[in-house]
Amino acid sequence: MTLLAVLAGVAAVLGFRPVADRRLRVIDAARSASAPRGRWLQWAVSAIAIVPIAAFGGPSVAGWVVLGVALVGTLAHTLRSRRLKRQANRVRAEVVHACQVLAGQLRIGQVPSVALRAAAGECVLLERPAATQSIGGDVATALLEVAGRESGASGLIWLSRAWRISERTGAPIAGAATAVAAALRSEAETASVVTRELAGARASGRLLACLPAVGVALGSAAGGQPIQFLTGSWLGEICLVAGVLLACAGVVWTERLADSIEAG
Repeated sequence: MTLLAVLAGVAAVLGFRPVADRRLRVIDAARSASAPRGRWLQWAVSAIAIVPIAAFGGPSVAGWVVLGVALVGTLAHTLRSRRLKRQANRVRAEVVHACQVLAGQLRIGQVPSVALRAAAGECVLLERPAATQSIGGDVATALLEVAGRESGASGLIWLSRAWRISERTGAPIAGAATAVAAALRSEAETASVVTRELAGARASGRLLACLPAVGVALGSAAGGQPIQFLTGSWLGEICLVAGVLLACAGVVWTERLADSIEAG
């Protein structure tokens, strides 16, 4: 019964969906990163789903359910955050490369439409703006839509503004595109430095979260019985649940602090 309750709680937190639906979620991963309200709603629904199971099994089962949900939920949150961050970094690098290609094409005398098609061949994010250009649509708006939809593609906002100014004033876009490419390259280099500097803080937070488990192992090796205390009495179970929740909260808090610094 305890194992069943833990598995049910974990499934509720992770939000089980069919395989086909999970494939769609992978496609829209970057878009889901900008929807924190949905994530908080999922946690609330999960808590409501866990309560009846925990109440049916008693206080001991409730404690194990909370432990399982906290551990697996924290691990899933950390892995998801890392995956989205890697995806955003790939998109950012792709945008920088596409802007460099676009600026290079414009510098050698290509018209903006041809240069945009060449850049779209290097960056799939520019395929829709290039298609919009081919049918005489608003390229600047298409660039803004891509920037708002994909995490890590905010650099396209600058390119959209440069394109809009060029369309309205007739000014050459080559110089603006070159400046945008240089600025995005500098921004990517700065973000890489910040990420490397924050890696130590992230690792320290995860290490501190594991230290209580090391203490329990050392206590057992020294002849004590910490595991029996933590699992064999109501006071020990309360200490175990509280310690795990605090450790998980510390990991999530550290990750959010690092993410906020990177975003800034």
